[in-house]
Amino acid sequence: MSINVWENPEVLQKYRLPQRAYYFPYRTPEQAMTLQKEQSDYYRLLNGDWSFLYFDSVLDVPEELVREDTEIAGWNTIPVPDCWQCYGYDQIMYSNITYPFPVDPPHIPAENPAGVYATDVFLSEHELTRDVHLIFEGVSSCFFLYVNGTEAGYSQGSHLQSEFDITPLLHPGFNRIAVKVLKWCDGSYLEDQDFFRYSGIFRDVYLLARAKKRIDDIFAKPVLKEDGSACLTVELQGNCKANVSVYDPQGCLLAQQAEVGTQAHFSFDRVLPWNAETPHLYTIIIETPEEAIPVSIGFRRIEIASNRALLINGQAVKLKGVNRHDSHPRLGYYTPMEHMRRDLLLMKQHNINTIRTSHYPNHPEFYRMCDQLGFYVVDEADLELHGFCVREKGYKYQCYDPTWPTDMPEFREAFLERAVRMVERDKNHPCVIMWSLGNESGYGANHDAMGDYVRQRDPSRLLHFESSGLLPDKGVQKTDVYSRMYPPYEEVERVARSRKDPRPFFLCEYAHAMGVGPGGLQEYWDLFYRYPALIGGCVWEWCDHAVLKTDEDGTEYYAYGGDSGEYPHDSNFCVDGLCYPDRTPHTGLLNLKYVYQFILFEQLSSHKIRIKNMHDFITADRYDLIWEVCCDGKAIDQGRRPLPAVKPHSTAVITLPFSLPQDCRWGCYLNLSVTERKDTPWCKAGYEAAAKQFKLEVPVRKPVAPQEKSDLSVTALDQENLVIEGSDFCYLFTMRKGGFVSLKKNGVELLCHIPQLSVWRPSIDNERKILLCDDGLHIHDTENFNTLTNQVYQIALEEQTPQTVKICSQGILGAVGRRPLARTKTEYVIEASGKITVAVHAQIADKVPFLPRIGFDFTLPAGQEQLRYFGMGPKENYPDMKAHAKMGLYSSTVSQEYEPYCKPQNHGLHTGVQWLLVSDESGTGLVFEGENLCFTASHFSTQQLERARHTNELVMEDCTYLKIDAAVAGVGSASCGPALDQTYQLKEKDYHVRFSFTPVIG
Repeated sequence: MSINVWENPEVLQKYRLPQRAYYFPYRTPEQAMTLQKEQSDYYRLLNGDWSFLYFDSVLDVPEELVREDTEIAGWNTIPVPDCWQCYGYDQIMYSNITYPFPVDPPHIPAENPAGVYATDVFLSEHELTRDVHLIFEGVSSCFFLYVNGTEAGYSQGSHLQSEFDITPLLHPGFNRIAVKVLKWCDGSYLEDQDFFRYSGIFRDVYLLARAKKRIDDIFAKPVLKEDGSACLTVELQGNCKANVSVYDPQGCLLAQQAEVGTQAHFSFDRVLPWNAETPHLYTIIIETPEEAIPVSIGFRRIEIASNRALLINGQAVKLKGVNRHDSHPRLGYYTPMEHMRRDLLLMKQHNINTIRTSHYPNHPEFYRMCDQLGFYVVDEADLELHGFCVREKGYKYQCYDPTWPTDMPEFREAFLERAVRMVERDKNHPCVIMWSLGNESGYGANHDAMGDYVRQRDPSRLLHFESSGLLPDKGVQKTDVYSRMYPPYEEVERVARSRKDPRPFFLCEYAHAMGVGPGGLQEYWDLFYRYPALIGGCVWEWCDHAVLKTDEDGTEYYAYGGDSGEYPHDSNFCVDGLCYPDRTPHTGLLNLKYVYQFILFEQLSSHKIRIKNMHDFITADRYDLIWEVCCDGKAIDQGRRPLPAVKPHSTAVITLPFSLPQDCRWGCYLNLSVTERKDTPWCKAGYEAAAKQFKLEVPVRKPVAPQEKSDLSVTALDQENLVIEGSDFCYLFTMRKGGFVSLKKNGVELLCHIPQLSVWRPSIDNERKILLCDDGLHIHDTENFNTLTNQVYQIALEEQTPQTVKICSQGILGAVGRRPLARTKTEYVIEASGKITVAVHAQIADKVPFLPRIGFDFTLPAGQEQLRYFGMGPKENYPDMKAHAKMGLYSSTVSQEYEPYCKPQNHGLHTGVQWLLVSDESGTGLVFEGENLCFTASHFSTQQLERARHTNELVMEDCTYLKIDAAVAGVGSASCGPALDQTYQLKEKDYHVRFSFTPVIG
C-alpha cells in the first residue's frame, strides 16, 4: 500500500464530520420560515476570489505554502467556486471511458497536478463563542484543509459534501484557510464518468456558526396513507432537546411538540400530497434555545403494483425523464443557482417530470428546487468505473470482472460511503424517489454493501442500479427496478410481456441526443403507455458538454474532446444533449416536449376529438384548447374553449364547431393547441403545453395551368448540348452528363451547376455507428458516397412536340473504385410553360447499407435566399423526429435554416413537402412540386459540413445548396443507442424519384 494518503483507499477522510442532512440553522423561527439561507445570521459564504498557486505535481508543493504566516499577496487569484482548467491551469480534458492514467488501483501517477488555495477570514470574539463549521459542497478530486497552518482535515469524493469543525484552530481576527487540492486520488478510479475532467473547488464554500448545544442531524419520515391521512416521524440527533413544529404549505401551524429528545411523532387526518404535478411542501421547524432549523418535506408514497406499475400516492406514474450533469460552458462543474433553476424551468416547459442525476449527486440546492417545482429524481451515487471495461484494449469489452475494485476489500468503505453520504445528505427531499448505486461499474460485493445500507436506512424509496442486470438473479434480489440502457423496441416489449422478473422496467438511458436527434422517441412511448410494467425512461442527456472558446478571429465556438490537445479523449461524444451548452433548445428538445406532452388526442371523426388526460394527479381544466382549421396553410376557422375537467388517466369526447371547405390544393388540417390558462412557476399564461394536428378529409383539386400559346423549340448546339426555348425561358441541357447546365427565365440565370441524383448528405452524429460496416470502416470509405457521380450510358430526345419535350437516359450512380451503387433510368419532360418534371427509377445494388437519402442536389445562384413552402415546419424535422412539427405554409430563409450544432452536420430538413419556392427578394426563383418531398437548403456544401469540426470553421457561401429528396432516413439515436429502426431505414432496392420544378419571375 502506498504511503501517500491519496493512494490509500482505506483513508477516505480525516476529521471530517459525519454526513448529515442538508440544512441551515437560523436565529429565529421567522428567519427559518423564509427558507433562504442568506437570511441566516449563522451562514457566511466564502465564495469569491481566493489566492491560488498551481503545480504540475503535488510532490512539488512546498509545505510552507499552507502556513499561517505565508505571504499570499503575490499569488495568483482564482474564483471559488470554479475549476482551475477554466483559467488556463492544467489541461482541459474530455474522456468518456478511458482513464487518463495507467489503470493500477490504488496508484496514481507521481505527476499529479495540485492547486493550493488560500484566503483570510476575519472572525470576531463574539463569533467564536459558537462552534464554527467549514463546509465544502464539492471539490475534485480530494483535498487537504489547513487552518492557521494546522492540518484540519482531508476528504475525497468529488461531488459530496465535506464538513469540518474548525473551532479549536481559530482565533479572533484574521484566520488563514488554505486548501491543497489534488487532481487525482485513489477515489478517481471511482469517478470515471462521461464528462470533462475538471479540478478544483467547484461548489460553494461557507461557514456555519453552530450552537454548542444543538441538533446535528434530522431525518423526517412522512408517511401518506391510502385514506389520505398521514403520520410523520422526526428523528433527531444532537446533544439537546428541541421543539418541533409542523407548518402546512400556506405557512399555518398544524402541530407542535416540545422538549423532543430523539423522536417526535405526528398524525394528520388529511394532508395535501406531494407529487411532481402538485408539489405541496410542508415545513418542519426544529427549534432549540439558540437555533431554528427548517426542513421541507412532502407526504408521498412510493410502491410497485402487482402489474409492476410504479405507483406514486397510489397512482400509476410514467417517468418522462432526462439525464443531467452539472455542466457550464465557461465554468465547468460550477453551476450557479440561476443556471440550475433555468435548467429546471426549461424542463418543466418541455414536459419533463424526471431527472436522473448522472452520475453523482448534484448540487444540494438543486434538490430543493426539484422539491418546489415538482420533479421525480433518481439520485445517483458518485460512482463509475467505466474505464475498467477497456483496460485490456484489444481484448473483449468487459462489463464486469471480479478483479475490479467492485470486489476489493480495501475499496469496500470507499464504495459504501458514497452511498452513505448521498443518502444522508438528501434523505429529506421528497423529490428523490430512487437511490441509484452509480453507473457502469460492474456489480460486486462492494455494491452489495452499498445496497444493504440503503435498504436498511431508507426503505421508503426504490433502489436502482443499471449494472445489477449483469447478474440477473442477484439483481432481482438487490434492486427494486430492472434497468437497461438503449434497448431496441423489441426487447422493451419482450420484457414488458414477460413475467419472469417482478420488477418494473426503467430505461435509465433510452435515446441518445447527439447532434440531430434523437429520433424514434414516439415508438418508445407507445410501448410505455401500452404496458404498466414500463415505467418510463430518461434521454441521454440534458445538454451538450463543451467549452466556449474564441478563435484567432474573435469568433466564439464550442470546443470538445481533443481540442485542447489532450490524450485520451472521445472527440465530440460529450456534445450529446437536448440543448446547447448555453441551454438554447435543440430541435430534439422541442420534439421531446410533444412526445412527453400530458394531453393526448384521438380523432374520432372530422369534428369529434377524444381527449386523454395523461396527467397523474391534476384535471385537464387547467388548460384552454385553441383550435384552428387551416386550408392550404391559411386559417379559415378557429376558436377557443376551456378543456373539460377530465380526470387523470381518463378521457372525454368534444365536438368542435367548424365548417369544411369544398376542396383544397395541398391539404386541410385541424390544429389543436393546449395552453396554460394561468401563470405557473415555469411559464406565463398562454404557453403551449401540448399540440396535435389532424388531416381533414377534403377533396384535393390541383389547379390547372393555362395552356401556353407559344411553342417550344429545340436546337442542337452540337452533339452534346441542346437549347430548349419557350416564350420567356431558355434552358441548356447537356446530353453527355444528362442534366441542365443552365436555366434562364427572362434572361435571369437560376442554376450554378447541373442538378444531379445523389444519396449523400452531411453525416449526423447519430449515424456514427450506423455508418460503420462489418469491417469497421466508415460507409464513406466503403461505399465512397462522397465521390458518387452520375454516368450516362444512353440518352435520347424521345419526344418533341410544340408543347412537350421528353429526354430519357440510362446510366449509373457510381463511386470511385466501387461497383455501381444504382442503375438509373431518368426522364425529363419540359413543357411550354417552362415546367420541368423529373422522374428517376433507381435500382440499388445488393449489399449496399441503407441510404441516408435519395434525391437531387441543386446549386442555386447568390441571392436565392427566400424560402416559402407547404410541408412540415417550422423547425427542422425528420421521419422519426417530427412530433413538434405540423403541416402548413411557412416562410423562412436559407440562413435561418442553419442549425449551429457544435459539430457541423446535416440541418434544416423538412418532410412532407408538396410545394416549395426558393427565390430572391423579388420572388424570382424556382418552384418545386411533388408528393411528400423533403428538402434542405443551406449556404454550406455537403463537403464543407463534412470537413468542419466546429462552427467557426464554416464559411458561409453566397450560393444556395438545395436538396430535393424523395426519401430520407430517420435519425434515431445510434450514436450510443440501438440501431435505427428498420421502419426508418432506406433499404429498398427500387426507388422512384419524381418531382417538378419551374422557373418563376417575381
